[in-house]
Amino acid sequence: MIWLFGSIVLSASLMLLFRWFSLAGIHTQTAILINYLVCIVTGTVLAGKEHIFRSDLPTQPWFWPCLGLGVLFIVVFSAMGQSAKLAGSALTAMASKMGLLIPVLTAVIFLGESWNWTILPVLFCTLGALILLNPARSNGTEHMDIKALALLLLVFLGSGLVDAGVKLVQHFFLKNSSADQTITLIFTGAFLTGLLQHLLAKRNAALLPSLRDIGGGVILGLCNYGSMYTLVNALDKSGLTGAFLFPVNNLGVVMVTTGAAWVLFRETLSSRQWLGLICAAVAIGLLSITA
Repeated sequence: MIWLFGSIVLSASLMLLFRWFSLAGIHTQTAILINYLVCIVTGTVLAGKEHIFRSDLPTQPWFWPCLGLGVLFIVVFSAMGQSAKLAGSALTAMASKMGLLIPVLTAVIFLGESWNWTILPVLFCTLGALILLNPARSNGTEHMDIKALALLLLVFLGSGLVDAGVKLVQHFFLKNSSADQTITLIFTGAFLTGLLQHLLAKRNAALLPSLRDIGGGVILGLCNYGSMYTLVNALDKSGLTGAFLFPVNNLGVVMVTTGAAWVLFRETLSSRQWLGLICAAVAIGLLSITA
């Protein structure tokens, strides 16, 4: 359980860091690009002689799946940014967290993990909790254009596919590679894609990072790598099934972030959000039965 706990805390720290970036005047896009570079360096140092920068790397069976998963990281992030502008941050966050249904069903359907009577009510409690915990929409609109709906669908599918991809990579390839190799390659794909995107965007091409941007990117990168490292190890070493781990991880991140935001940024909870925390606790209790 220590790996799962670490994943929850470090993933929640990412949400809090993004909140802090806006207050500290740190350019988020630049910090994200630096963060991926930090992740690559961290993974390379930790891997030692087993680092990924070897001539035989492209011949490894896990090379292209991990690199492609890294590209998906950037695609999902870009979709979230656009969706937040058109559909609102609340609906975008909800779509992202609802994506947990994909890795849970993937683990049950394709990997043969057990399905019992508790999983279905857990999924309902999970969705209910995430809906209640998200803030109400602030733009007051009732109708949404096709582009906004398409972006929400992309966020939902992309977020779920990222988690499902991590699970599949762990299941099929982690026996032939270390967690450091797998994670570093995923972040390499994300960095290369993000760098290309940065260079092609004329408005960002001439933007040099400030010391604040670099500092924020380093902190974000260390937390980001740690969150992925603990998640992969939770899947590989904890003995927990994906059907248990992904809902608990996502709900745990929401609960820890909510509590920390209240302490650090004085963000208060409504009665509806407290009800959401109760639903989350019920879901975690039911999931514990299946573990």
